[in-house]
Amino acid sequence: MNLRNPVSALLVLLALAPAWAQDSAPEGDPSPASEPAPEAPGEAEAEAPEAPEAEAPGEPDLRETVRRLEERLAALESKPEEPSAEGPGVIRRAWDALEVHMVGVGSYGINVIDPDQRKGANRFRVSDLDHDSFTPNFFKLGVQKPLSGKNEFDAGLRVEVAAGSTVEDTLSLDPQFLGGDEINLANAYVEVQLATLAGRPLTVRLGRAYGWFGLDSVDLYDAPLFSMSYFGNYTPFTNTGLFLEMELVDGLTLMQYVGNGAEFVVDNNDAKSLGGRLAYTGLEGFSFAFNWIWGAERDENVHDNRWQLEFDMVWKPHDTASLYLMLHLGQEEGQAVNGGGVAKFGGASVAVTYGLWEAKDEGEIRNFGELVGASETYQRVSILQRASYYRDHGGANTGLDQTLYELSGGVELKPTSFSWVRVEYRHDFSNRSNAFLGHRGGATRRHMGTLFLAIGMGF
Repeated sequence: MNLRNPVSALLVLLALAPAWAQDSAPEGDPSPASEPAPEAPGEAEAEAPEAPEAEAPGEPDLRETVRRLEERLAALESKPEEPSAEGPGVIRRAWDALEVHMVGVGSYGINVIDPDQRKGANRFRVSDLDHDSFTPNFFKLGVQKPLSGKNEFDAGLRVEVAAGSTVEDTLSLDPQFLGGDEINLANAYVEVQLATLAGRPLTVRLGRAYGWFGLDSVDLYDAPLFSMSYFGNYTPFTNTGLFLEMELVDGLTLMQYVGNGAEFVVDNNDAKSLGGRLAYTGLEGFSFAFNWIWGAERDENVHDNRWQLEFDMVWKPHDTASLYLMLHLGQEEGQAVNGGGVAKFGGASVAVTYGLWEAKDEGEIRNFGELVGASETYQRVSILQRASYYRDHGGANTGLDQTLYELSGGVELKPTSFSWVRVEYRHDFSNRSNAFLGHRGGATRRHMGTLFLAIGMGF
């Protein structure tokens, strides 16, 4: 008999229980039935063989009972399990698919001119506006259910709440949606993945998402440098609307957008903006993107359109180095400060990061307690550099008809794969003598220098 199955063993025990009950009577039981009969005088020492006990009428053989029970058990085990009408573990599968993201970036910085003003003293900046102040720049907590990426039906969502000084100047620009607050939604969208006959899925996304322009990011942990460039400041931080995205061929992805004006969760006029992105990642070590957006952006104005075009390239010649290149061009009707004509703007930016010391994080990487990785290679020490040129003809973005130049340099130390410490110096130049604040707080300078210490963590 095979007693390794626990159910089979239990059935055998139940079948044997009556026999064990009879055999387990305690020795020395004083009852008459347990006392042996006295031997008759002259009885032979050798005992006569005992006759086999007769089975009680109608009682089946023990081995036959066990055999029948095992047959019934085998039949039950071979019967296929019927699936539940609701599907097995639907809630558990949804919970296991969730990912949690947390980011925190804080800084302390000074303006070397030492203006009297502290808040907003660093003009034409976005992530490093304040002088001589410890600043919680950007802190984010998010939950995401990603799509499978396969040519099948699927659904997902992403919700991220962000807080900090940078949120006030990037995510809270809509006066009808937490305007001016230090807490707001960075991403808030649902998405559906649709199977297509082309063998590649179509993603339909609805809600608020980070803008797709530029190499900078409102999510400061992912930016190449802590101090965002002019282009990061004067392109959309977020867009709210409908996004359609699909990989056309291997490595070539098209995204199309229709929605509200930039930054507005509640639209500020009756016009809608159109935009998109064509990205290519099929060439080893290179990635390219062409971005565009067009629409009326100003309050209650549907006639004066603003458009922007941009070309981005990232080149990684090897694991320790990255080169970022960006070319930008745009214009806005009726926005020139010198008469309300067409304002034109654009420029270029080049950034380089170079690792000096490679390290490997052997710690476990977990998500909701599940092990998703065991190690990660990263650069312990890196050099950061960037140079930018920006022409704001008509002053639509900076408020002055001017040309700006920027040089930035810094060092990044990564104690772990999910944290960094950066020291950055940035110097800005303008062709206007009233571009930057002087020591007494007035706009009397052509140049400005800032020094920042920033610490970031993200996982």
